[in-house]
Amino acid sequence: MAKTKAKAAPRAKLPVLTEEQIRLGSMYYALSNLGMEDYAKGAKSAEDLRRAYSRADRDCAEASPDGAEPERKAWEKSIRRHDRYCLEKLPKECPYLFELSEAEIEKLSKALNRTWEAIASDYLALGKGKPIPRKEMLGATADYIHMYGKDPEATALLHKPGVYAMAEKAIAKIFPFERYGL
Repeated sequence: MAKTKAKAAPRAKLPVLTEEQIRLGSMYYALSNLGMEDYAKGAKSAEDLRRAYSRADRDCAEASPDGAEPERKAWEKSIRRHDRYCLEKLPKECPYLFELSEAEIEKLSKALNRTWEAIASDYLALGKGKPIPRKEMLGATADYIHMYGKDPEATALLHKPGVYAMAEKAIAKIFPFERYGL
């Protein structure tokens, strides 16, 4: 009889992290590993986590001149090596690291609206007047934001690795309809 191999369950796709997310994620794991979970657990935003890490770093400095920084650097190295444990847990434990700030959402909103207003009639005409799904509309808008968005910061923000995925929920509120047409 021929042996058959059992297929492994498909693994979840790992998130692509920005530099800021890597740094903040390493702070979170350093706090947890140093036995200072209570510092990290109260954080509700990236700013809260930065403050908690600073407090813990000061407290660790009493025992070690380097404070918590060596531990944070070890975790950063682990995250950069795409440690599956870190990357799978981080979005669940620190969801606020995967959300855009209100200012970033506002900036993207204005640039995306300007872009859609500029390209909508031509883009929809290519489809012979048929409505297009929101996902296709957002893709086209993201493709042309550098030409019509008139905001280099918003363009740079949208094209950073991982930001488009973070922005999708916010963008869905800006463009609420499932289909767009003439």
